Amino acid sequence: MDWQKILAIFGLPIRRNSRIFVMMYLLGLVCIMTTNDSGKHIAVFELFFDLYVLCAVLAALPPTARKIAATVVEVLFYVLASVDIFCWWRIGTPICAELLQDVIQTTGREAAEALGSYVGWNVLVSPVMMVAGVAVLDVWTALRHQRWRLPRLRDEWIGAACLVAVVLTAVATAKNKRFIYYNLVKARTSLDLQYFREMPYGAGFYLPVYRLADAVKTVSVNSNEIEALTKGPGKARAVMTDDNRPDIVLIIGEAFSKHHSQLYGYRLPTTPWQASQEADSSLVAFSDVVAPFHQTSEVFRMLFSLYTYADRGQWSDYPLFTELFRSAGWQVTFITNQFAGSSLFNVWDFSGSSFLNQRELSEAQFSHRNRRTHEYDEGLLQDYDSLRHYEGRHNLTIFHLLGQHIGYGARYPKAEAAFGRKDYRRSELSADDLRELADYDNATRYNDKVVKEIVGRFANRDAVVIYLPDHGEMVFDGGNRFGRTLEVKTRNEVWQQFPISFWIWMSDKCRRNHPDIYRRAVAAKNRPYMTDRLPHLLLALGGIRTPWYREDYDLLSPGYDSRQRRMIMGKMDYDKAVGQR
Repeated sequence: MDWQKILAIFGLPIRRNSRIFVMMYLLGLVCIMTTNDSGKHIAVFELFFDLYVLCAVLAALPPTARKIAATVVEVLFYVLASVDIFCWWRIGTPICAELLQDVIQTTGREAAEALGSYVGWNVLVSPVMMVAGVAVLDVWTALRHQRWRLPRLRDEWIGAACLVAVVLTAVATAKNKRFIYYNLVKARTSLDLQYFREMPYGAGFYLPVYRLADAVKTVSVNSNEIEALTKGPGKARAVMTDDNRPDIVLIIGEAFSKHHSQLYGYRLPTTPWQASQEADSSLVAFSDVVAPFHQTSEVFRMLFSLYTYADRGQWSDYPLFTELFRSAGWQVTFITNQFAGSSLFNVWDFSGSSFLNQRELSEAQFSHRNRRTHEYDEGLLQDYDSLRHYEGRHNLTIFHLLGQHIGYGARYPKAEAAFGRKDYRRSELSADDLRELADYDNATRYNDKVVKEIVGRFANRDAVVIYLPDHGEMVFDGGNRFGRTLEVKTRNEVWQQFPISFWIWMSDKCRRNHPDIYRRAVAAKNRPYMTDRLPHLLLALGGIRTPWYREDYDLLSPGYDSRQRRMIMGKMDYDKAVGQR
């Protein structure tokens, strides 16, 4: 066997496509340096590997077919790079599912108006011109030479160098290739996509072509799930069997660490109103409640769908509890400070809000909803007041707060600040960490004020209020980290991000008219519970009969099954992870 000929073969892809390799590498570097916030050092190596594979495919083609394929690839890459960098420069995001969905849903006139407003002479001094510069150089070299001549080196030396480089870059980028494969190929549902997003990765979707593929995949999966939700005759059948039911208010917070709640024993007065309401027996705090995920979009799907991880099928195979309430004749009002209907290029949280904002589904779920977001959550009170005259005999009102979302210092007016660095004796934390900690506790106290004002609007009515956040948050408890982790590996990471505050408040009138609800809430307050079963509790409170209701999922029912496993992220037994089982 002639090892020299074998080695020379590994150099063929670049020898036959030297100009394309060099120019596409330059174009890739422009994209990486312009639009990648992280992973740049890994991306430059992964780019070599990807372009080598591309050139190997081209090298295997006959000369004419190779020339045509190479031209198509170059044109595609230049177009995608230009669009990607323009979007990043002009609207702050590269190619993504949100933008693709907007393009799909936009009429020709809207597209022309959008381009007119975003494209101007200033594009001539934008990063897009770097793409144009590479393209001009590419055309010039293509006109002068069929392909670039490599230095006069023996073919086997070039092949050996290529082999070593490919092996090294393949090893260095294997983790990221696994990430890309699982997201673009293996994912079948939106929950899969969110789960695979939490896998370890290097450069991520570091090129426009990968970002476009990810956007197409995400939009396709989302469209299939939306279609499943809107189909199925009789899926949302429900009737009201008890007309004497209280109004129901559901308040969904954001990133609320139970361990920073005064109601649950935190040393600072972060939730004074909630604590006072528990003291006078208006509020029942539940001690052992966890979220199914630590990301908003996944939690919302599980909160609204009657699907749980113990069930067969997918979340989109089951009806949404809001649809069932509407089917039973309730007025359902949705007031959100995150998902208030997007406009063109208003990118927020595509996966979390798609089933809430899709027109047909929104009309099936909600009688009325707000259409704007606010800097602070108090703005939602005005939205509710403006919609209140639409209320009927039976009302379900859902408030979705911005709460303690990351960026804690922006979640409360500075006039509401109650805590500062001086309130913490944490010598292991830096001054910046102490500021973040104080900001979080101030945001929590402000959240308590907002919740008080919401509940106050129902104080003189026959009403029951349920409060829960989407998930917890890491806030320097047992370490110097805050926010959330992509991967959840340790007991402390589970303990900080999944246990949540969960309570039920009842007005005086509600406790008089429905003493059984209060009695059952008190009896159930120490039961283990996961919030993917919330719809069953709401249906029972609303006196709604439907084939989808399960008593063993209803927290307040005597038939509730406390032995059910609480599988967080669909894969980890919460009680085993924290040592409770």
